[in-house]
Amino acid sequence: MLSALRQLFTQSVIYGLGSVAGSMVSFLLIPLYTHHLSPAEYGQLETILATYQIGLILFAWGMASSLYGTYFGRCQDEIERRTLVTTAVFMVLAVAALMTAVALWAAPMLANALPDLPVHHLRPVIAIAALGALGLLPLSILRARQKPHLFVALTLSQLLLTVGLNLYHVGMRGMGVNGVLLSMAIVQGGLAVVTLGGIFWKYPPRFSPRLAWILLCWGGLHLPNSIAAWITQLTDRYFLLFYTTATQVGIYSLGNKIGMIVMIGLATPFSLAWPAYMYSLAEKDPQGAPRIFAAALTYLMLAAATAFLALSLFAPELIALIANDSYQGAAELIPLLLLSSVLATAHPVFLTGVNLARRFGFYLLFTGIGAGVNLALNCLLVPRWGAMGAASAKVASYAAVAAVTYTVAQRLHPIPYDWGRLGKLSLACSGIFFIGQLAARTGSWSLPLRVLALLAFPLALHALGFYTAQEKRHLKRILPRRAPTG
Repeated sequence: MLSALRQLFTQSVIYGLGSVAGSMVSFLLIPLYTHHLSPAEYGQLETILATYQIGLILFAWGMASSLYGTYFGRCQDEIERRTLVTTAVFMVLAVAALMTAVALWAAPMLANALPDLPVHHLRPVIAIAALGALGLLPLSILRARQKPHLFVALTLSQLLLTVGLNLYHVGMRGMGVNGVLLSMAIVQGGLAVVTLGGIFWKYPPRFSPRLAWILLCWGGLHLPNSIAAWITQLTDRYFLLFYTTATQVGIYSLGNKIGMIVMIGLATPFSLAWPAYMYSLAEKDPQGAPRIFAAALTYLMLAAATAFLALSLFAPELIALIANDSYQGAAELIPLLLLSSVLATAHPVFLTGVNLARRFGFYLLFTGIGAGVNLALNCLLVPRWGAMGAASAKVASYAAVAAVTYTVAQRLHPIPYDWGRLGKLSLACSGIFFIGQLAARTGSWSLPLRVLALLAFPLALHALGFYTAQEKRHLKRILPRRAPTG
């Protein structure tokens, strides 16, 4: 049993690294884009990439996750599993071809509605999304066949090739947005060729109507949830492009990238590790588990609050480090966008009650509420406040999701979260943030005063009585002792 658990842990870590690596590499490209693209060009690129993401969702139709779930659950033997793989390829080819034809027909209408989004960029990204839908299949096959090292090797190779091609096309040749699209086309096209060649070389081309129907239905069930999540995360680019300018989209998008650091650095790794730990703890210690679940939220929010302060207090310096002066407007958006990430970070813990009750149907309710609030507030706020309105809409949508998730989960499986400590944490974080904002206006003393404000955060928590007696004893043990005097 220990060897099986060790294997499970190892594979979870490897898959987690592969998943997080994709998001982290996107941050590596930020300085390249912001130093070689104007804010208007960067805004166009971000809107194009948002279009790519929705294309990928629609063209893939959830086939990759459906293949992974069907591989063992609905296939009776190895022959049927091989048939499933080629059936999934045929289904993705058919769905992607149909969706691509519709999208190419609709592209001029979208370009007319958004003049800053040229059709000569839209059409290539639609084709690239179709290729990307095929590229999702080999990763799913490797997961199903429990090949974690090959999974990470393929993922990292794809990411490194993307970075290298962007450095060449954007950095060295100065091709701008066209260089990014060309890099994507080479990577996704190459992966599609390798995918089709490798699959049909190893697996006989068979098609099963029964398995095709299962894949289609299962993918269709996941599709609304994926679309709702995309609406919450990415539709603000279209609203900004329609009501403001591509320059505003570029500045907002950079601020959003910084805001996503908390989500990528905390929420994503935590959501990968949490489910297995949660179910195991609930089974082994049903009486003590709720207390540990509550403590997990407190410590997760402590980490998120610390990251929020570190990034928001020094937002101008961070923007200056990774972008040129034309992007400085992003600094004032970062605190709100970071706050939305903090709220999103709490969501996996709030889902604990829903997961333990096995009421997974509520997932669509949560993402649907987030999408609805986001769309409504973007319509209302972006025309009045521009990028600040989009940031406010994102905060409100994640707050609504967190509130509804908490309410539903507590009815299904109550967990005694320590709202007293969380309130003290919120008060200390808010106080330090506003002190830092005041310090930012003090001229030459601004930076050292903000550093002092950040260092005062743990002291503010202590003054408010946030730490428990056990935590204080632990801190005394780990804090460095003063050197002995002679």
